Amino acid sequence: GVLLFKADVVSETEDVAYLEGIWINPANRGRNVGLRCMSQLGEILLSGKKSICLLVNEKNSRAHGFYQRAGYKFRGVYDTLFLSYTNPQRPTNTLNLHSM
Repeated sequence: GVLLFKADVVSETEDVAYLEGIWINPANRGRNVGLRCMSQLGEILLSGKKSICLLVNEKNSRAHGFYQRAGYKFRGVYDTLFLSYTNPQRPTNTLNLHSM
């Protein structure tokens, strides 16, 4: 089979599901496949949650338009931190924070 749609539920709380990594097969973009998949995923997630938080790169205007058409509303901009951690028993190791 061919993968048409992918979404990563990266975290969940009692009230919220956090999504990122939304992908639609390029051969199916512009054919409402993504909108139908997002709608179905939203129904599934909202059957047990109060809301969905969708994380998207703020510079990806094409994705912003797609999510707006799917019914999502912009709420704010957040920084992403990438953490790398090594053994604290070794004095040369450090904790690095990288913001995007």
